[in-house]
Amino acid sequence: MSALPLIATAIATPNHARRTLDLPDFTHRRGERISADVVMPDGVTLDTRIALPKGDGPWPVILIRNPYPIDRYLDGVCARYVRYGYACVQQKVRGQGDSGGDWSPFTSERTDGLAALDWLIAQPWSDDHIALIGASYMAGVQWSMADALPPQVKTIVPSVFGLEMYRNAYEGGMFRHELVTAWMTLIPDRRFRAFAGRDYQRALAHRPRIEADTVAAGVEVPWFRMWMEAQEQSVGIWQSPEVLQADTIPEQTTVPVLMMGGWSDIFIDAQLSTWRRLASQSISTLVIGPWDHLGSSSADVALDNIDDPIGLEDTYNQSRRTLDWLDHHLKGTPATLPVGQTLVYTMGADTWQLAPAWPPPTEARILSAAPGAARDCRAPLVDGAAAALSAHYDYDPMDPTPSIGGAGSIAGVLSPGFDGVPVGLRDQDGLCERRDDMIGWQTAPLPAPMRIAGPITATLMVSSSAADTAFNVRIVEVDQDGRALHVREGIRALSFREGDEARVAYTPGETVELVVETWPIDFQFQAGAQLRVEVASASFPKFEAHTNTDEYWADAVETTTARQQVHSVSVSLPVVGGAAGSAQTGAAP
Repeated sequence: MSALPLIATAIATPNHARRTLDLPDFTHRRGERISADVVMPDGVTLDTRIALPKGDGPWPVILIRNPYPIDRYLDGVCARYVRYGYACVQQKVRGQGDSGGDWSPFTSERTDGLAALDWLIAQPWSDDHIALIGASYMAGVQWSMADALPPQVKTIVPSVFGLEMYRNAYEGGMFRHELVTAWMTLIPDRRFRAFAGRDYQRALAHRPRIEADTVAAGVEVPWFRMWMEAQEQSVGIWQSPEVLQADTIPEQTTVPVLMMGGWSDIFIDAQLSTWRRLASQSISTLVIGPWDHLGSSSADVALDNIDDPIGLEDTYNQSRRTLDWLDHHLKGTPATLPVGQTLVYTMGADTWQLAPAWPPPTEARILSAAPGAARDCRAPLVDGAAAALSAHYDYDPMDPTPSIGGAGSIAGVLSPGFDGVPVGLRDQDGLCERRDDMIGWQTAPLPAPMRIAGPITATLMVSSSAADTAFNVRIVEVDQDGRALHVREGIRALSFREGDEARVAYTPGETVELVVETWPIDFQFQAGAQLRVEVASASFPKFEAHTNTDEYWADAVETTTARQQVHSVSVSLPVVGGAAGSAQTGAAP
């Protein structure tokens, strides 16, 4: 279901929305609406709106804490919950809307959120059964206090967000423009700039990058600069008490969690890490579909089976199953969702998997680039250990290899005009064949389908003429129609070859090992398709385009072209059910 129909449904009349979302008959009528200024411990007041059912309370309560100007949308959400006998509370976070204080993402959400709960519990219309719900930032505010919730909070429902703050900003040492810079452009302060796409594009074209905020928003944005100034995980904002505390929250969370996300989302990597570390996993449920951040399921192939076996087709609006989850935890009705389970959509296969855990058991399958010309991107990729290669290309940061498809782009779903990277299972449209700064290898046609589940790890032996540079690895399915569909990609700078904690020097011309890991995926390669590995040095603007210098990336202005040498390539695939679909040795047609 696309994002626009979701929003349209939310702001429709309650009865129309109920029918559209296949919800049960309403049980209550709408009652009183209340506005309040809730006072925080430091005296700042937060704008809060309450919608109550008609009749005598008290009521179970749903709390949504939100930074965005989407009051009409949330009014529609609350109007439906009220008709099912819930009190529904919307609160604007600090520094947004009519709430006081200064906007600094996540800085005050723990303190403010817990104070809001204390206030809510004291209200005469609250029956001490509370749930927190919301997507994206509205999920982040839930996680910010999930380890310290009062007993009155019975469950949380966070969608499309994960607690890996450093990895939300950087991957392999490379800044994530399509998330961080795009979001800064959208909401730099109290302004919400839905039509600022041209400003975002100007920021991407400007060096030094540290000035991207003044180019995109006309002001310096303190939180954005702090993130840009902390490329290493061991320094700056990432070592603040707030971030260090956030990193431990999943292990301390004991309430049931209904966690929902999408394979094409900006936070899916962090979200799956949060799930793996969740203390309450045995009483929680994980749902991962083919969606992007706003709930769309765009792809260059048919996605016919979006409706899953138990009816969780609508993740980001308040669907029947979310209502069932809340009814169970706040009203004591029988559970209908599979608890302690994962419901995961397999991309490529157009099917759902219900299992106690994700990923399922897998076996590593090693594919390696065989010697031969990689220039046409069809050199042999075969089973077995890596062989010595002599492949090269030139990478120019002024004309970086573009991003197409996959996950990690909020700009790609913001409209109108952000002109970001299209997300999802997207055809690369001959990119590898057309570009001189990409090389690739692919298997012969697979004799049988091959499902993978988990991250893909690429190990490269590389050298460069530059003082520092980066290498990007893309995993692609070339289907029988010749479309090269983006499955997953990863990137890493040579100066971060030993990990994210700290930069290490690189000597030009030195051959080093570089391990690049993609975000996790559940994907099935089709029989007759070919698996391709593509190597480049950029995926811009999803990631910063490395300048090929050792100057700090955010301060650098000058760039240089680098000769990139690839001496070997191997990938480890997490194959479900063994090595089905083994690649045939020899050149791919």
